[in-house]
Amino acid sequence: MKAREVKRAKLVARYAEKRAALKQIVRTGDPADAFEAAQKLQELPKNSNPIRMHNRCKLTGRPKGYIRQFGISRIQFREMASNGLIPGVKKKQAGNYCLNIVRVVLINLIYFYMTDPIADYLTRLRNAIGAKHRVVEVPASNLKKEITKILFEKGYILNYKFVEDGPQGTIKVALKYDSVNKVNAIKKLERISSPGMRKYTGYKDMPRVINGLGIAIISTSKGVMTNKEAAELKIGGEVLCYVY
Repeated sequence: MKAREVKRAKLVARYAEKRAALKQIVRTGDPADAFEAAQKLQELPKNSNPIRMHNRCKLTGRPKGYIRQFGISRIQFREMASNGLIPGVKKKQAGNYCLNIVRVVLINLIYFYMTDPIADYLTRLRNAIGAKHRVVEVPASNLKKEITKILFEKGYILNYKFVEDGPQGTIKVALKYDSVNKVNAIKKLERISSPGMRKYTGYKDMPRVINGLGIAIISTSKGVMTNKEAAELKIGGEVLCYVY
């Protein structure tokens, strides 16, 4: 398996310039030239495509469970950590390991590598509602603060508080429940636009949520607002989510 990966790496390097030139023609050339270039791309060896390369364990060649930070698979990591062969990794108890850099990795994961912070924000609210929590904390951002303000103004949450601590602060949201039947004011939170598929709308095609009973939160050139406010100002924008 390791030898096969070496052959693929050599093949990728051999056809890299040719593949890049053909892709450039496909993107910017005339339709006829682009079509011809696309056909030539398909005729190139399958394994010359960089996507065919795999991250493999440097010791065993295993492609699954690869840990980028150490360059080995999780199985080799567990065995070597158990024998004290990896600097910075300590054996805490049988089968449990403690990385000295776990805190840094988690912070990077939360604050820098989160692909869709708005979806994470809505999911935290949704999970807290399902668990009947009274207060939920979420990492703060300017966009999340504006969404929180709208939820409060429209009566979907009881209160909120911005706490300035850490690199970006947090938002504490007090959820709103009916005093009689204990049902939350929010029935559903639905993410519409996403990093992989942005959803935009003009003011004439503004979405109506449950025939006007719910709201759509829109990110416009004049700030974050509801669909009704955007329609009144005659401005369109990105449809972030539906709330009802």
